[in-house]
Amino acid sequence: MPAIGSKLRIAGALVALCLAMPAYAEPPTVRERSADLTEATVDIDASPRQVYEAATNYRLWPALFTDITSVKVEGGPRDQARVRFRSRVLDREVTVQFDNIPDRAIRFLAISGAPGGKARGEYLLTPLDGGRRTRVTARLFLKIVGPAAMVVSKAEARSMRQRKLRADLSDTQHFMHKRTAAAALSAKAG
Repeated sequence: MPAIGSKLRIAGALVALCLAMPAYAEPPTVRERSADLTEATVDIDASPRQVYEAATNYRLWPALFTDITSVKVEGGPRDQARVRFRSRVLDREVTVQFDNIPDRAIRFLAISGAPGGKARGEYLLTPLDGGRRTRVTARLFLKIVGPAAMVVSKAEARSMRQRKLRADLSDTQHFMHKRTAAAALSAKAG
């Protein structure tokens, strides 16, 4: 028969495992705003500051976003950074220039990427529940012009926008949940 200490360790491990599992939060809602603009919304159990700090810690993107395979910060501070990254969803390397408002908005313009691709986007961070939670409203504009438009259809571009927003918002939601669960576990242990 296991000792009481062993039973407590097993129970603690089960609690930690449950806390580390994704919450049954609502997944991102995605809708088309125009032929070239997709919007997605999700509520995250973290403050706008926490979401902003995680999402703009560019060097850690491969650990945060399952879509990102590599990243290089080419210059600038967090709110004005120029970042090059490789995206699985977009199937290419992209360079974006940020123009952020700390804890409120993450805005970017693609300055290189797919030939014929014009892209920009924003992630607006709205505090909920007195600032303990955040509603993230993400908008991604992607238009394919010139000869590339003969190869990439509007439907393909729409699918890329939707998959990119779903992946980014779901990954952020999951990351923040794990971080919150780890903090709660640490507080209980301390």
